[in-house]
Amino acid sequence: VLFRLLQQSELYSQWHEVALAPLPAEWGAVPVEDFTWWISQLRQRQVITLDDAAQMPAEAENERLVMAAFGMRSLALVPMHHSQHLIGYVGFAATLIKAWTEHEIALLQIVGDLFANAYQRQRVEAALRQQEHYYRSLTENASDLVMLLDHRGRVQYVTPSITRLLNYRPDEVQ
Repeated sequence: VLFRLLQQSELYSQWHEVALAPLPAEWGAVPVEDFTWWISQLRQRQVITLDDAAQMPAEAENERLVMAAFGMRSLALVPMHHSQHLIGYVGFAATLIKAWTEHEIALLQIVGDLFANAYQRQRVEAALRQQEHYYRSLTENASDLVMLLDHRGRVQYVTPSITRLLNYRPDEVQ
């Protein structure tokens, strides 16, 4: 299960064994404060591994109840961080008691890092597209003439206003 953290824990995607029921739709938006123990551990960059839900500390009662409701006996949660901020987590659960090996945890951390980097890249690309759209709209609708020249003085871009101001089409100048 892949969760992104916004103001709430948002179920981003899930994969599960056929024998396990998928998480219900209402898990698509779970308030972070419902899982204070998990979130506090994950914010501290702690990987949470529980071989048996019975091992959970008293302050994790909400988390234990959720695990019991879904028949989860063991779990591993891997935090996803970017720029020192928890942006989500990847969760793996089993219906049996399972001892998580160091090798498995290392692989899960790699998966979490890959998801965090991919998610952050999506965000950066979306912001870049938005800025590009903004500046393109700004220059294409400008009443003034704006030209972009390279280091040799060659025209790389000219605003469409060149037609109105100088009677040239932009492609004639470039």
